[in-house]
Amino acid sequence: MSNMEKNLSDMNGKMAIIREKTSIIGQKMSIIVPGVQHPPPFV
Repeated sequence: MSNMEKNLSDMNGKMAIIREKTSIIGQKMSIIVPGVQHPPPFV
């Protein structure tokens, strides 16, 4: 594996982690602030 390939796979890993964190933050936000983006079905 060349150095460039290693850097690319490292970047992909970091991006995946960032995406995961962002989605977790998004879920928390939608729980804290219900009805801002999409109202919950039980209202």
